[in-house]
Amino acid sequence: MNTSLEVKIIDGKLVISIGIETLAWASDHSDLSMPYNKEANDFVPKWKVIDPLEFAADVARELRREAEDGSSLLTRVLDKAIEEAIEQGSLGVEEQTRPLTGQPLGDSDDITVYPPW
Repeated sequence: MNTSLEVKIIDGKLVISIGIETLAWASDHSDLSMPYNKEANDFVPKWKVIDPLEFAADVARELRREAEDGSSLLTRVLDKAIEEAIEQGSLGVEEQTRPLTGQPLGDSDDITVYPPW
């Protein structure tokens, strides 16, 4: 319940996890929760998580909630992480010079390439 944020590859899956107590602590100490108050000359809490399990369920629901285009907070995070990995020079990708049109390439390889989706 107190495990830190972890990102691992386990059995062919990218697994992102955080303990619910750690999530609650992170929420309670975030910039949103603890804004600086000039009058108090200090950081003043706006909220405190009182039920970490319920809060974690609500956060999970928000991560999965779909927008009209089918995207979610989580898919947008993954899209940004993919973009950053490529821009940082990931060795796990290769630049393609031909578009994946779903049509045969028509070259001497005689290979048909279709998009994976």
